[in-house]
Amino acid sequence: MKKILSVVLSVVILMSMMVTGFTVGAASTDKATINGKEVSVGSKVTYKIDLKTASKIESVQGVVNFDSNVLKLDSFTMPNTTSNYLPNTNIAGEVHYAAYSVDGDFDFSSQKNYITAEFTVIKAGTSSITHNYEVLDDANSKTLLDSNKKPNSSVQETTNTTVGEVVPSDTAIINGVKCKVGSTVTFNVWVKAPRVAEDYQGRVFYTNDILTPKSASGKSNGASAMYNLHDTETYPGKDIVSYTWMDFRHPVDFSTEDKMVSVTFDVTASGRGTIESYIECFDDIDDNYMILDGKILLDGVTVRTEVVPSEVPPEPTTTSSTTATTSSTTATTATTATTATTAPRPSKTTFNGKEVKVGEEVTVTYMIQADKLCEDFQGYFKYGNKTVGDTTGIELTKFSLKNMPGTMVNTDPAGKAVFTGSSFDKPYDFRTKTQFVTATFKVTKANCAYFAEAEMYILSAVDGTDYVNQGVVKNPFTWDGSTSTEPTTTSSTTKPSGDYAIINGVKCKVGSTITYNLYAKTPYEVGDYQGYVLYSNDLLKATDLYVKQTTTPAFTNLDDTEDYPGQSVVTFNWQDSMTTLDFSTEDLFVSVKFKVTAAGVGSIDDYIVCFDDKDMNYLIDYGVIKDPDTSLRDEVIAEEGPTTTSSTTATTATTATTATTATTATTATTATTATTATTATTATTATTATTATTATTATTAPRPSKTTFNGKEVKVGEEVTVTYMIQADKLCEDFQGYFKYGNKTVGDTTGIELTKFSLKNMPGTMVNTDPAGKAVFTGSSFDKPYDFRTKTQFVTATFKVTKANCAYFAEAEMYILSAVDGTDYVNQGVVKNPFTWDGSTSTEPTTTSSTTKPSGDYAIINGVKCKVGSTITYNLYAKTPYEVGDYQGYVLYSNDLLKATDLYVKQTTTPAFTNLDDTEDYPGQSVVTFNWQDSMTTLDFSTEDLFVSVKFKVTAAGVGSIDDYIVCFDDKDMNYLIDYGVIKDPDTSLRDEVIAEEEPTTATTATTATTATTATTATTATTATTAPQPSKTTFNGKDVKVGDEVTVTYYIQTEKLCEDFQGYFYYGNKSTSDTTGIELKSFYIREDLPGLMCNTAPAGKIVFTGVSPLNPYDFRTKGKFISATFKINEANYDYYANAVFEVLSAVDGTNYVNFGKIENPFVWEEETSVPTPTTATTATTATTATTATTATTATTATTATTATTATTATTATTATTATTATTATTATTATTATSTTKPVEKVKVRYNLTNVVSSNKVEEIEKNDVYTTVLSPVKGYEISSVIMVVNGSVVPVNKNADGTYLVTVPATGDITISAYANEIVIPPTTSSTTETSTSATTATSATTATSATTASSATKPPVKTFKVTNNLTNVTTNNSATTIEEGKVYTALLSPMKGYEISTVVLIVNNEVVPVNKNADGTYLISVPATGDITISAYANVIPPEPTTTSSSTTSTTSTTSTTTVPPRTTFKVTNNLTNVVTNNNATTVNKNEVYTAVLSPVKGYEISTVVLVSNGEIVPVNKNTDGTYLISVVASGDITISAYASLIPPEPTTTSSTTSTTTSSTTGTTGTTAPKTYAVNAMLTNAVSTNNAKTVEEGSMYSAIIAPVEGYDMVTFVATMNGQQIETVKSGNAYIITAKVTGDINIVAYAEKKPEPTTATTATTATTATTATTATTATTATTATTATTATTATTATTATTATTATTATTATTSPVPTSETIPTTKPDQVIEINKMTIDKATVTVNEGQKFNIVASIWPGYTTEKTVTWSVNNSRVGVVSQTTNTVNGLYDNEGKLYCTETATFTAKASGQTIIKAVSNAGMVVKCIVNVKKVATSISVNKTSITLNASKETTVKATVGPTSIPMQYKGVKWTTSNKKIATVNSKGVIKAIAKGVCYVTATSKDNTRLSKRIKVTVEQPVTSVKFNKSFVKLAKKGNSATLKATAYSSNANVKKLTIKSENTKVVKVSKSSINSGATFKVTAVKKGTTYVRATATDGSRKYTRIRITVQK
Repeated sequence: MKKILSVVLSVVILMSMMVTGFTVGAASTDKATINGKEVSVGSKVTYKIDLKTASKIESVQGVVNFDSNVLKLDSFTMPNTTSNYLPNTNIAGEVHYAAYSVDGDFDFSSQKNYITAEFTVIKAGTSSITHNYEVLDDANSKTLLDSNKKPNSSVQETTNTTVGEVVPSDTAIINGVKCKVGSTVTFNVWVKAPRVAEDYQGRVFYTNDILTPKSASGKSNGASAMYNLHDTETYPGKDIVSYTWMDFRHPVDFSTEDKMVSVTFDVTASGRGTIESYIECFDDIDDNYMILDGKILLDGVTVRTEVVPSEVPPEPTTTSSTTATTSSTTATTATTATTATTAPRPSKTTFNGKEVKVGEEVTVTYMIQADKLCEDFQGYFKYGNKTVGDTTGIELTKFSLKNMPGTMVNTDPAGKAVFTGSSFDKPYDFRTKTQFVTATFKVTKANCAYFAEAEMYILSAVDGTDYVNQGVVKNPFTWDGSTSTEPTTTSSTTKPSGDYAIINGVKCKVGSTITYNLYAKTPYEVGDYQGYVLYSNDLLKATDLYVKQTTTPAFTNLDDTEDYPGQSVVTFNWQDSMTTLDFSTEDLFVSVKFKVTAAGVGSIDDYIVCFDDKDMNYLIDYGVIKDPDTSLRDEVIAEEGPTTTSSTTATTATTATTATTATTATTATTATTATTATTATTATTATTATTATTATTATTAPRPSKTTFNGKEVKVGEEVTVTYMIQADKLCEDFQGYFKYGNKTVGDTTGIELTKFSLKNMPGTMVNTDPAGKAVFTGSSFDKPYDFRTKTQFVTATFKVTKANCAYFAEAEMYILSAVDGTDYVNQGVVKNPFTWDGSTSTEPTTTSSTTKPSGDYAIINGVKCKVGSTITYNLYAKTPYEVGDYQGYVLYSNDLLKATDLYVKQTTTPAFTNLDDTEDYPGQSVVTFNWQDSMTTLDFSTEDLFVSVKFKVTAAGVGSIDDYIVCFDDKDMNYLIDYGVIKDPDTSLRDEVIAEEEPTTATTATTATTATTATTATTATTATTAPQPSKTTFNGKDVKVGDEVTVTYYIQTEKLCEDFQGYFYYGNKSTSDTTGIELKSFYIREDLPGLMCNTAPAGKIVFTGVSPLNPYDFRTKGKFISATFKINEANYDYYANAVFEVLSAVDGTNYVNFGKIENPFVWEEETSVPTPTTATTATTATTATTATTATTATTATTATTATTATTATTATTATTATTATTATTATTATTATSTTKPVEKVKVRYNLTNVVSSNKVEEIEKNDVYTTVLSPVKGYEISSVIMVVNGSVVPVNKNADGTYLVTVPATGDITISAYANEIVIPPTTSSTTETSTSATTATSATTATSATTASSATKPPVKTFKVTNNLTNVTTNNSATTIEEGKVYTALLSPMKGYEISTVVLIVNNEVVPVNKNADGTYLISVPATGDITISAYANVIPPEPTTTSSSTTSTTSTTSTTTVPPRTTFKVTNNLTNVVTNNNATTVNKNEVYTAVLSPVKGYEISTVVLVSNGEIVPVNKNTDGTYLISVVASGDITISAYASLIPPEPTTTSSTTSTTTSSTTGTTGTTAPKTYAVNAMLTNAVSTNNAKTVEEGSMYSAIIAPVEGYDMVTFVATMNGQQIETVKSGNAYIITAKVTGDINIVAYAEKKPEPTTATTATTATTATTATTATTATTATTATTATTATTATTATTATTATTATTATTATTSPVPTSETIPTTKPDQVIEINKMTIDKATVTVNEGQKFNIVASIWPGYTTEKTVTWSVNNSRVGVVSQTTNTVNGLYDNEGKLYCTETATFTAKASGQTIIKAVSNAGMVVKCIVNVKKVATSISVNKTSITLNASKETTVKATVGPTSIPMQYKGVKWTTSNKKIATVNSKGVIKAIAKGVCYVTATSKDNTRLSKRIKVTVEQPVTSVKFNKSFVKLAKKGNSATLKATAYSSNANVKKLTIKSENTKVVKVSKSSINSGATFKVTAVKKGTTYVRATATDGSRKYTRIRITVQK
């Protein structure tokens, strides 16, 4: 037998020989005879042999012979030996072949084609085609040939020769199918498999001279397949199509036959050809082969191919016999395809096997349960029509996932919904079986089989346990699916019918209320808790919340959208370090009421973040119950369920174990149920009524008369594009945001259609545009950061307007934006650091700005204009001094405008891996990728060289970009030169450019300019400056000239306190579009803004931002915000400057400006000041101004009135009384008379109007002119408060009968008008009369007012009288009446006694404080309607004597001082004493003469009962608004103290039934007739007097009194208590004001001591003091003396000349400071208040888990009120507890006694919290604590590993420091290329395929910490084969040559060792060879042994061959 070896050797030799070529002539009438068949010259002849064998074939060899003079060989194939055959066609007239199967399994068990040879007849003659076998061995190396080399009886051979006529010149026959030349033909490979596939790879062979591949596509899921249309490497000399696809996370389903690969070819020539498929591998999710090397290994797998021509040539008149007989495989394929389309349709309609009807809705639900908390999951919900293989006839109508944090759902494209979730800090609790996902479908087509099924692909627990990993179940968990086609059932997994919802299995009626109760039980005292209640937002609306708490209230939120973005949850948080909660018996912990808003199936879940004992030990932590004795139980109670009792009972209990709940449900059928039902009905009715009214109002609202989009007018049918640009100064790693849009008019998306939504081309992004109205976009890419460092287009949305007369909007908001270094730009919607986020709305697509679409057929790419249809080139250049050994990167581009057509990368002989259309790394996008590595040869970039070049076809007009992202660029030693887009080496650089092939017709300089992306682009701007230049110079429209300085100022005013803002100040030259000719000289922004950041670079734009939630911005008074001064350097240009807000938000969440869009009105006024022409008197004016300034400085020491009139320093000093002020006025007049050239002086007019408009809007008026205006409320409002300040003083304003106010006042100084209007509430019928009466009273005398009131009283109720009480000290009244009738106006005039002045007046009517007006003469006019008892308290002080005037010489000295010293700005303290009341203004100081404004609001559940405002020692009226708030607006003339108290609103009586209601009414009526309860007033006064000497007071009334020391005494001790609790008092000078609602006995203790005598000083001391006072004392010095007694002394000190006066001055300034304060003697039970409190730390930064002490210091040290309460506002971050008792006996540096209390703060988790220490007197100090991540380092035990494919190793990562707790040591593992290696959550790295990648270990606690491990995967040898099965050697000495080959072909090491197992029988010529090399075996003696070939790469793969020596 001829051996295989000889044939193989002959093949190798003969392949070097060449065959003489020939030309085939045209078709001829000459005939030839081939195998006895006549055929025309030019025709085709096919020679085929089919075989059928009983056993599998291992090796074959043979030859086909023919006459090469008659026949030309066209093709030779052996289709059923796959790709393992080796043909040799180089010998004329012969085709030699050999094929060897490494697995011995060529399968011909059924008849198959063995060889096919196709010929063309080239010459007339006779020829035969014959075939001879040389080898035909079975799998056991047994020959199947007989002695004549013919197949033996086990082989059935069929030989067939077919002939045909010449193929027409316009026709090609491919696999027997006719195709027209010039058309296309598509080759499809169809596959069906019972398992999902994670990868496939294969090749398509085709006839190269007839076909040219055009395109390829394949089935994939997630990552796209990679195709090579011209693969010449795999089979050198052949051009084939190769393909490969792999995606572990997104396997492909072939359960129904589907198209795996489709290749389209251009038919380029006539002739006959073939297309064959060869599938190398087709693997399931566990890497099990379903197809390998073309062989099907798994039952149930089928492969089918078909050829589909696009155009068939016309049929000839006759058809040759060839057509009928060619390619039986193809014929079968065509038949199969036909059969598939005509298969009988099912006779019924089914869904998951259940019969359904058209129009019916089907719900598929999956329940989940896992025994551990989970941190992430990923899965798929697939659905479709099995009958047709797509989604025809089935419509997904609703898809809902369980309400969980960090989830995303993508339902696009149809047929598959992807759901993912990741939440490390709030794990998923599936430990009880719960509904996970629900999908509802509508059936629209009959007679089809539909399906829907969900599959988990990943499910991981927080401890690293994998339940499911890449689709493989690793640990058991519950995943139950159910299909419901019966909507009337109440199953928890289906949608209920009618108007019912099923919540946690409980059936509830839509519109009713359900209650979710959570009970807790623990033996420990509970000190804090925090948690959430998550619920189905689409079915439920939370309406009420109860949590168990102490007197310290919990922080709750019924609608928290911050913690769970895109959802709404209920949150609660409570902590009390002093008092604990008792849950020793099970008690209600949390109770939430919900309104059922829609039908459906939903759930309510609780998630307890922490539930701690009093020592802060976790009882429950992150949803995990840590303590075995602690338990939780929940229940859902429906107010209105189904009508059947049994059903209600069944659904009430949420768990089987809740026996109590079940019993309650049963009890609900008794009479109690009837009562409840009545209540429920009543509640529902009330709600319905309210809703109906609201709905009616909404429908009758007028529709807009025009159609707008973001404020721009648009038309129906028009498309509007909204674009947002982004820029951040650092690389970013993740983001999340929302794009909201809709119709403002109707509140939904009616009339607006989202037609396109595109995100910047970036890795790791997801977009969800479902449901309508909101698109969510997210991105996370740690290894490929986002580069926003240059301003770039981020997101674009295009909308179509379909309905007119509506106001549409669309706006985008960033919720999270984080840099790779941990910097937060945006955190949970709060801007933390400045970044650019510019939105623009384009309704004019013709503009060419960077945010709009350019006109015509042009696109703008990176600023370069390119014609649509042309080609542009993107070049990237690199330069580095180092040899480059590897690189990897991407080119990202605008897919909608560009198509990549060609790619060049610099490389060595080792080619780079490139992909022009990579959609795997950037799913849903297309990018260009490149990857190169060469360990032997390097690249040289020592001079700048082209690195990457990509050509693009411009496919559409628009504005786009091309960006590069270099993942790595390393030197030969693998050192990073560029790493993840960051250049690490300073000597390495990159430069890019865009070159357009065809640009606009402008000059070439513009093209040159735009080529470079660097600063040379500025040339383009220069080119654009050819526009005509203006003929004059203007700035903001005002004429200016060169050299002028122009100031642009913006003023701001908002209604509320603000917490953040961001804006821009743009300026420039309109003519040149840059800053040519304009210079920024100075820039000012308010200096009192905390958290302010400002950036004035680059020129032309100033960015200003501020964030300060803890210290809000007070813009409630109109003031200057920002100002810039510019210098004009060039003429004839139009200059501009304007400021805009991008964001402006109030502390309560109100948006004034949101992303550039004004959402609420506020004042933002611009003022441009340009120089005015000057006259000759300018110098005189300037001098006068200087004098005026000097005078102002001097007179600061006197009163405000004196300051206004003083004109010289001398006069100012002497002007201490009103008389002197007159003299000063005269001086002013004289000065004015001499200043004949002085310009007209103007004063400013400012407006602070809320819901009020002014008829006069002038902003300036000439001084002393009369200003007049009418203030009117806006429609639906009434003015409640008007305050007018002129020249720093409040001026009365008259109210008109129609509710307007007339203002008429001389403009003696700046005018500020503040007015506020409330929304009108329907008034009682007599309200108009009362208003008229009040107006009459105001306008006329008291008598007239009373008459007017009496006249109108006819409409009042029956007469009722009220008490009038006067508590007057040193004050008289002109009305001594003690009673007054209800409704009458009480009028009185209060006057001080001679020598006194009234300092305090408090008027209380019907238990409310009422404002009182002070007259100019010091009297007070009281005029008030009698709506209840009236109490008037007034107190007058002794008028102090006038100071002694001084000599002229002293005056002269003072004058000198005043001209050299400028006083600082004067400020006053603001103190808030608030109980159950909050203020929107937390400022603690206010500037002198500024208007202080605040709104006081009660906390929830309270109403304000008392407000007292004291300014500069006087009570100031306060206006109450109709909503229960109080508006405070007062000019700061001294310290301001605000005291307010709110009482708890009593609960409304519960009306459980009509009987109950009646009883309640009856009881109430009885109570009304009972005498009120009285309490005692005990006033213990020593050297003090009270204005109220009452001994008893009635319960509920208001008690007021003013306690003051007698003359000559100072109050030392004062305390007032009620019910044992201290009463909040207001100190006014030396007196105390008490105003309180009576709830118990009142005790007042007041003790005053005689004032100390002044100390006499020596003459020398006096002189020194006087000198000091003369030279240094300024107005500030006088202001410093705050009390009445020292103020006079300090003023006198300035002018002191006499000994007496000097002594007084010495007392004020030089009294010695005591070295140690002594504890004063006090009386028993005397209360000494705290007067000062500090904290030792303002801001602290600590790590998680750390503790620190914090100390509060209290003055005086002998206070009786030393108790301090410690708390934090965020117990999630940390907790605080008092650790030490009070430390007494401490002295400060002034010798003052103080004491301390110490607390300990424990940090729990990263974030921010505020420690608050509160004294029992209400004094508060705070410390801000920032808790950082504790992880500071990470290390790995291996930095590089080498693995063989399929092998695993474990890398250990350690997060440091070692001392941190385990919960901070978590590690997240990722791989850079899953095709090369994967890694799981435990650090197990699995090698997949040959290559290099990187595995990264990242700290979960601190994501900025990571380490990379280089993974090199080598391909091991998988098998070793000999070229023969056995060898027989005839006798000793004989030899045979063998070849041993290692597989696979890409194995790294292929060296083999060769060894004879018995060298006494056979010896080998070589001990080792390279794979594929030969060696000899030589017979030694007779016998049988084996020769072994073993791989040396460690894989231990080997093979043996049997050698037999016969003799």
